[in-house]
Parts: sequence; structure tokens; C-alpha cells
Amino acid sequence: MNTAAILVEILVIGFQVTIWLFLLITSIFGNEMFDIDGIKKMSTLLTIVSIPIFYTLGVMFDVLFYSKIMSKIEKRISKKLLDDKDDISLLNMVVQCYAKNGDIVKLISERLGRLRLARASSFNIVIITISILIFIKSIYSEIKIEIYIAVLFFGIISSIAVIFSWIKLYKNYVILVRECYKVVIDNNKHEIC
Repeated sequence: MNTAAILVEILVIGFQVTIWLFLLITSIFGNEMFDIDGIKKMSTLLTIVSIPIFYTLGVMFDVLFYSKIMSKIEKRISKKLLDDKDDISLLNMVVQCYAKNGDIVKLISERLGRLRLARASSFNIVIITISILIFIKSIYSEIKIEIYIAVLFFGIISSIAVIFSWIKLYKNYVILVRECYKVVIDNNKHEIC
């Protein structure tokens, strides 16, 4: 996978984190702290400054969230999909595939990028939905229940769709790595003979 694609993925994840952080901070401290006219005047500068912030938040979120929560779920899925006779971890399979066949690197990396985005979005959409509800409540003291229900409904549907997509993408990723590993091992056996 090229560096630009990874950069964009991390920026998207960071942008998602920024959305819910902004909503929560605005809900707590109020929106009076933002001078809309000043923001409009400095939009170019803010865009330039926000890119490293999005990137940093994206990396931090991806690493912390994955290592603390999602890796455990993914390990359970991997165990179910990998053969008991495969006495090698998924990570070792990926490394073996990368070492033996450069063409496989691109395929696995593309899948990994989609997986990273789906994994982060599965959590971020839930938090963004909750943050929107808190934000709406903090701005409007009296608001129709229909608006809460609409936001909640959209958030739940979106969250479920992204979570199922992430699980499906991860299962497909494990199967792809397993099959690539088998091809690499079979090719090595033929080369030895």
C-alpha cells in the first residue's frame, strides 16, 4: 500500500475523532467560545494546522483503540477461521507472504487499509451519534423527541452497518491471508523439490 493511502486513512480516522471531540467540547463549554467570523477569516490557516492534528489523533486513536479493544475481538475471529493445524499466527502468515511474494503485499495492504477504516468507524460512528445527541441537548433546552429519535435511529443503523462491514472485512482478510500463506508454502515446497 502506498504511503498516500495510509495517510488518507489516518486523516479520515483523525477527522472522525475530531468531530466527536468538537461536539463534546462544545456541549460542555458552549459554542460561544468560537468566533465564526474569525474562523472564516482564518480558514486557510486552520486547514493547514488541522491536518497534523487529524493525523496525530488518527494515529493515537487507531493504536490505542485497536490495542485495547479491537485486537481482542479480531483474535477471536482469527482463531475461528484459522485451521488448528496452522500452528502459526496470522501476523506470521502475513510476514511470510510479504517475504516470499511481493505481489501479495499490494493485495493484503489494500484489504488492511479498508479494514482499518471500518474498524475505527465502527466505534467513531457510535461516539459521534452520542455526541450529537449531547450537543443537541446542550444547545436546545426544549427540542422535539422526534429529532432525538431520528438521530438515534440513523446512528444505530449506521453503526450496525459499519460494525457488520468491519467483521465481514476482517473475516475476508483472515481468509485472504490464510490462502496466500498456503500458496506461498506450496510454492516453497515445489522449489525445494
